[in-house]
Amino acid sequence: MSKKAIARITAVLILTIIILAAAVVTVVVYYVTLPPSGPATIVGRITDKTTGAPIVGATVKLDGLTYTTGSDRNYSFSVNVGNYTLTASMTGYVTNTTSVSAPAETKYAVERKRASGR
Repeated sequence: MSKKAIARITAVLILTIIILAAAVVTVVVYYVTLPPSGPATIVGRITDKTTGAPIVGATVKLDGLTYTTGSDRNYSFSVNVGNYTLTASMTGYVTNTTSVSAPAETKYAVERKRASGR
């Protein structure tokens, strides 16, 4: 085999190793920076800001999901990891909107105190 052929084969092998190494690095970076997609739980409680009393029947919306609070004044949403907009409303009270971030698979508590609209 000539020196020219050996040089050509060596160059091809080195190039192949570089391409494979770049592919491995790309895959590792992708999976390391990928956020978890599992469920997160966003829970909270709706109370009157002045009296601290529970607001029964308040409507809580989280990006298209709706929950109406019962006598325990609590709400709960099971969602994918991500960022959401939470809106709480009730007749006679000021509508309240807040951003909620759920960056990991865990439970997030969002307590809302509602001011009366009077």
